[in-house]
Amino acid sequence: MKLYGKQRIRQNVDRRIDLAQPDKDAIIWSVNTSQHYAYVKIQGSNTQIKAHYPANWYSLPNWLKPGNAVRLRHKRGKRGYIEIVGSGRAIPSPVGDNETFPTASTPSDAILTGLLVRETSPVATMAVAVQAGTYRISGVTYTFAGTANTYIPMHDPAYMIMTAAGTATMGEGEYRSIALDAAPASGYCRYDLIVIGIDGVVDVVKGTAATYAVGPTAPSVPANHLQLGKVFIRDNMTIVENADINRLWTSPYASELDFGCVCTDCELAWSAVTDNPTCVVTLTVLDQYGNPSTDANGALVNVTMYGTGTFKCGQDATYQSNGATGHGNINGSGVCQFTYKRDQTAMPENDPVFIVTVNEYFALQCVGRIQLNAATTTTTTT
Repeated sequence: MKLYGKQRIRQNVDRRIDLAQPDKDAIIWSVNTSQHYAYVKIQGSNTQIKAHYPANWYSLPNWLKPGNAVRLRHKRGKRGYIEIVGSGRAIPSPVGDNETFPTASTPSDAILTGLLVRETSPVATMAVAVQAGTYRISGVTYTFAGTANTYIPMHDPAYMIMTAAGTATMGEGEYRSIALDAAPASGYCRYDLIVIGIDGVVDVVKGTAATYAVGPTAPSVPANHLQLGKVFIRDNMTIVENADINRLWTSPYASELDFGCVCTDCELAWSAVTDNPTCVVTLTVLDQYGNPSTDANGALVNVTMYGTGTFKCGQDATYQSNGATGHGNINGSGVCQFTYKRDQTAMPENDPVFIVTVNEYFALQCVGRIQLNAATTTTTTT
């Protein structure tokens, strides 16, 4: 019963505190991020008072800056301690003839509208297209203009420039093409930055080439410039695609199994001299950048053929027929070879299709095909 009485007394005190010191709106005058407090002014007063905010905030909210309104609350049980509990509803008006609002902090550099970086259209080239837009550097807003008539305009009243041969996409906006330097030598890659400055010009900051194993480092953004994007430039690259823009470098790993044969365009012609013409097929393990990978060195390769003819992998002593599985191994250069032998029968032959997998490498799979040209005008079946 005594405990209940103490609770009633405490609740009564809390209600009196709430009535005496209600929450107030204030305007932020300055912020001390190291000590976690701000100086604020409330309506009807020129005195700056200290208001604390939680020290365990992971990041400061965007409204915690000079000139913005905040909500204040007196902390119970600690006389004179005022807390910022959230954004305010109204900005108090200045008091007195010489009072003004606090000096607003300089907003951060940012892209305001547009300025998207993408591949050139309708044909991808060794350049990027930068969209028209606005941006801010050191508190000043600038405008970047694109090339006229590079999009389908929409107006009220509506008219749209659309033709059967047109390539523009509705709503894309205007773009300006920015050329890049040629790709680095074989085995190397680099990052090029696309930046824009206070002069309103889009520039390319060329990076330093590095091997794929080490990985490139993006160059620094020049002073009074804003980064719009970065382009990953691979060796022997001749066009920039959207996938290359803002692409992150990762350490090379086995990513793809490539199928190719010595026959011209994978077509094995009928031979009037050789009874059973052959074709050598090469399987190459590539990394995510299209370069040969040695990650699967020594791994077992399974090859299954569907069609007419026979084939023999490196581990096979004899030729395998339709539906059988042959075996080979990836060598030190990431390559495995096998030989296909044509039946050379008079009847139409079925073009062979090969299903290839590399053991213990789920991603290393491929399907390949060899076309068998007919001896006469007979059409081959596939």
